[in-house]
Amino acid sequence: MGTVHVNLNRRIREFLRRFVSIEVASLGFVSGGITLLPVIEWRIWASLHGVITLFAGMWSWWSTKPLQFSEEVILDVDVEDGQVFLEVPTPYHMLVAANNHARELYGHDALKLREVEKWWKGNPLVEAVLRSEHGAYLGYFDVLPLTEEAASLLESGKIDEHDIKPEYIMKQTEMKKAKTLYLAGMAVKDAGSELGKSRAAKLFCGLVAYTRFYYGDTPRRILALAATSSGERLLKGVGAKIVCAAAARKDHHDLYEMDLKHGLLAQVESRASRRGVPARFELRSIVT
Repeated sequence: MGTVHVNLNRRIREFLRRFVSIEVASLGFVSGGITLLPVIEWRIWASLHGVITLFAGMWSWWSTKPLQFSEEVILDVDVEDGQVFLEVPTPYHMLVAANNHARELYGHDALKLREVEKWWKGNPLVEAVLRSEHGAYLGYFDVLPLTEEAASLLESGKIDEHDIKPEYIMKQTEMKKAKTLYLAGMAVKDAGSELGKSRAAKLFCGLVAYTRFYYGDTPRRILALAATSSGERLLKGVGAKIVCAAAARKDHHDLYEMDLKHGLLAQVESRASRRGVPARFELRSIVT
């Protein structure tokens, strides 16, 4: 949780920097207006300053919100980030890093570490992390092979992610039989930067490779929540449809459904590989 507090402090500092800059400019504008246009009552200038202050505060806080992915997640730009690796199973220290990252992004929507640990211990292949060649954490995704009972409960809105017990997740030896997969989370570090976009493309390539390796090309469903605006845009971009609206759900987020077919995997891979990612991407430590 220390990472969460550090990132919160960083966000507060950036918020104050932006807010104070706008506030100083606003005071200068109002002072100049009072001097140059004395016919306008000072109360009007004070009201104008109050409105500017309000919107400056709202914009400064909103604009410093951590991103899951950039709005332009797969752009054709050339950014070098060195060689990266997708690790499955995820080592425990990387599981901790991924959980800190998720809690930074999703807040109370994200599970606590002890809950994620139960999933990971029940089936260590549900979590994958993207790391640098030097071992630095860069991003993660988790894909849960759900039992039919769990899939039905989740789709109906009767349970949310916090209610998914380890027994609702199929074991490593049975996971290829799963008809429904739940994409519980996916994000990269520094999402708004060019490096973040590059990492996102690599993570998408990793998701395709992971899915093909563990689940083959057998058609099956994927369920995913739209917990952030960037996540919602990505889901709609690959043709996902709302299967359970936010109003009917405990978590108050739309639940999307898509068919995991060869065509969908090829589409995701094609979007990511426009950046030339496979030449600098390796799959590593995938076991059966």
